[in-house]
Amino acid sequence: MRRMLTLAAVLMLPVLVHAEDAEVEARALVDAARAITEEASNEVNFHSALRKLEQASWLLPSWPEPHYRMGVVRRALGDRRGAAEALRRYLELAGNDAPDAEKVRTMLAGLDESSPEAAAAPARSGDSDSGDKAMHERRYDAAASIYEGVVAVDPSDFKSRYNLGHCYELLGKTALAEKAYEKAIETNPKYALALSDLGSLKNKQAQYDEALALLERARDADATYAPAFYNTGVVYTKRGKHEEAIGWYKKALERDPRYLDALNNLGSSYSTLGRAADAEDAFKKALRVDKTHAFANYNLGDDLVKQGRYKEAIAYLRQSLKTRPEHAASAGVLGQAFLGLEDYDEAIRWFTKALDLNPRYTDSAYNLALSYQRMGRFQDAETWYRKTLELNPGDASALNNLGSTLIRLARYDDAVKVLRPAAAAAPKNDKALYNLGFALSAAGDDREAARWLEKAVDINPRHAGAWDALGQIWMSEERCAKAVTALNKAVALEPGRVEAWHNLGICYDGLGQERRAIAAYEKAASLNENAESLYALGLTYDAKGDARKAKSFFKRAEKSFERLVKENPGDAQLLTRLSGVHYSQGDYRAAFSLLERSLKIDPKNPDAFLGLGMCSAEMDRKEDARRYFTAARDMNKKLGNLAGIEQAEAELRKLR
Repeated sequence: MRRMLTLAAVLMLPVLVHAEDAEVEARALVDAARAITEEASNEVNFHSALRKLEQASWLLPSWPEPHYRMGVVRRALGDRRGAAEALRRYLELAGNDAPDAEKVRTMLAGLDESSPEAAAAPARSGDSDSGDKAMHERRYDAAASIYEGVVAVDPSDFKSRYNLGHCYELLGKTALAEKAYEKAIETNPKYALALSDLGSLKNKQAQYDEALALLERARDADATYAPAFYNTGVVYTKRGKHEEAIGWYKKALERDPRYLDALNNLGSSYSTLGRAADAEDAFKKALRVDKTHAFANYNLGDDLVKQGRYKEAIAYLRQSLKTRPEHAASAGVLGQAFLGLEDYDEAIRWFTKALDLNPRYTDSAYNLALSYQRMGRFQDAETWYRKTLELNPGDASALNNLGSTLIRLARYDDAVKVLRPAAAAAPKNDKALYNLGFALSAAGDDREAARWLEKAVDINPRHAGAWDALGQIWMSEERCAKAVTALNKAVALEPGRVEAWHNLGICYDGLGQERRAIAAYEKAASLNENAESLYALGLTYDAKGDARKAKSFFKRAEKSFERLVKENPGDAQLLTRLSGVHYSQGDYRAAFSLLERSLKIDPKNPDAFLGLGMCSAEMDRKEDARRYFTAARDMNKKLGNLAGIEQAEAELRKLR
């Protein structure tokens, strides 16, 4: 698996809370909020109470009490709209016949802008209540204009200056936000909200020392204000000091155990440090607070995918997307989960979705290509590896996999063109070096191929494929002793390499080591009834004069080749090899017929013409034989195949 994303969020399965536990916890939170509001001395206290009431409402959604108290707290904070919404929700849950329903309706009337109470104090451009309402509705431009009017009339209103800074920050007006926060702090040097938010803003600008100084002042101003401790942790996270960050997130959670962002970032820091179990615990705690939290779900899912726990990850990633359907990273990691499960259709679906959401999402482009490659859809794989390289031209993995894909498409020259930069970009990547060597050999340049393959085994002496490829090259150069060494290393590392065993047999034959040749052929044949090895065994025993064993191996070779021909009816070379088995058994007519079939598929196959000549000679059709041998010789001349030319001329001499 490749390139799991590292967003600051983490994913998690919903953790169920028993109803009894939820009720106990919710009532405890409401009691704590009541105690805070009874002794509240500043806005920070009210915000702390409000968070506890919100948490209680999440735990027991049908319990009216938290909503009533949220209405009271929001009214105290000047959030008329939020207060009204909370009180209406209370009446929905408690019913209009609740003992205090009339009292709540009276409170609502006072919050209604059309009510007599509101009419007595009409809103104006400088009314902070109107600003609060606009900000609550996310109309930040309008809210900023209202707060500007408020502070022009009353420069001592530090809350409105703070809210003005908050609006500016959300509008991306950083310089104005900074000035507004500073003015709020000048007016009230102990205002923890402004100190904390200005510290956070400085952190975003990489002004870490200033940020930490402001956050220290915020903590001194109000030691109960959890965001000041949380924001201190964020500074250390941004600086890559995760151990320090963890300490501050824990301090924030001591003040507010259900602080979602602190739980989420705590998990992310643990994850970065490789403390997977601690990260999982933090993310699950976050999801106990809010099982729909997009980033907690994403981050937990991402961590689970990295651990190979693909099935577990899927539920969290789906929840992340349900909460934030536009989150491309969640779709991309969900695709990685299905890729890990080898469910390529689903993987392709989610990688495509991720790219629809973010067309420049390089990881999903790469993984989409990888999915197609593993499915054997090599042309689609090529398309998406090239798209990956458009997005990230230096991606060594994409270059290597593109080269591998082109090898599978038998486009060896094209493969060499992309594998050269892959090897240059990752000179210690044995896979890239091997692929380049393989492509060069297939393209006909064995000399340079051997150099790259030798580099591959220097870097990774356990690369069986590279040893196998080196053995084949040295075998073709008739350097059988070196080939035997390489091929033996290949089969020692991967005993299931049928072709390597077969080639060992050929090399031992060439070295006159008949017993070892037979053992190697038999090993290859035992693995999958390898047709070539069975045929070679038949020829070997025939040369030894053991007709019984020769016949047995020829028959087994015949069946194996026939199976391959049935599976690949358009393969001319297989028909030619099967004809050789029939020829070796003296069935020249059957061999001749197979060779004619082969030539219909590939009319320029010199081996088929040579075989037709040999069959004709055995059937005493010398003129036909001469014609076929001549055609074979002429074709080999065009191909520059000296061995083929010599063999055809030797057969022609026999006819004279």
